[in-house]
Amino acid sequence: MRMRYNWVPAPTSTLLVLTFMIPTGYSLHIGLNKVDNLSYQKQVKLLNSCHNDAVSYLKIASDQGFYHSKMLLDDRASSSNFYAEVKQISRQIQPGDLFLLTFSGHGSKRPSATEPDGQDETWCFYDDQVLDDQLFQLWHNFKSGVRILVISDSCHSGTILRDIFNHDPFAAKVSSPSYGSSSRGLETDPFTSSVKAHVKLLAAAKENRYAQNSGRHGTFTKALLKAWNHGNFEGDYTAFFKAIRLEMPRHNSPACMDIGIINNDFNLQKPFQIN
Repeated sequence: MRMRYNWVPAPTSTLLVLTFMIPTGYSLHIGLNKVDNLSYQKQVKLLNSCHNDAVSYLKIASDQGFYHSKMLLDDRASSSNFYAEVKQISRQIQPGDLFLLTFSGHGSKRPSATEPDGQDETWCFYDDQVLDDQLFQLWHNFKSGVRILVISDSCHSGTILRDIFNHDPFAAKVSSPSYGSSSRGLETDPFTSSVKAHVKLLAAAKENRYAQNSGRHGTFTKALLKAWNHGNFEGDYTAFFKAIRLEMPRHNSPACMDIGIINNDFNLQKPFQIN
């Protein structure tokens, strides 16, 4: 949140008058065409569109006037870099601000004793997986009144908020963020604690579905960009999701969900709108 000031002339001095606060946009864009096979202990299929997805989301953020944006690709998109960037944004961002987080890359699942379906959904970073539980823990670092929009073009991403372990779900270790005593143990149900920010997820695939590539972009990102129409889309998030779904192949099932303290004004805004 940035402040705007007006200078008001006075008889003997100049007065600085605070007029209003300007919401600020922060964005982080992750694109992984490849991961480190040594870290994952297997040959992981290369993707060809994730960099393009990240660049396109970065352009949307730039066009919409986001104040602070960063993109992490391949080896720069390590789990530690991701945690560091999100933690820094959580310290800087203020109520009323918007954080846009986009991820394009492999997604996976692994067995879990705490999930209703018996599995954790993950994002696959260059060196490591990040659990949906661990992502959920990150949201607790954001203040009340903050808006967070997460866009996930990966497999099994409908509750994360391009599947690679078809035969060996234990082929990679899962990272744990260094959050001291606030770190969520994997035996803890992540939904027993409240999130103060409003987190909105738009995802390529429901938790039991697979995302796909579609030439230059992932299928979901391609549909989103077509619905967005270079910013000419008119409507709120519900209308936007419906427009995206209409652009998707019938066998693909995108997902959306909201967690935290729901701000209806956020729901009614045009997508990516900061003010």
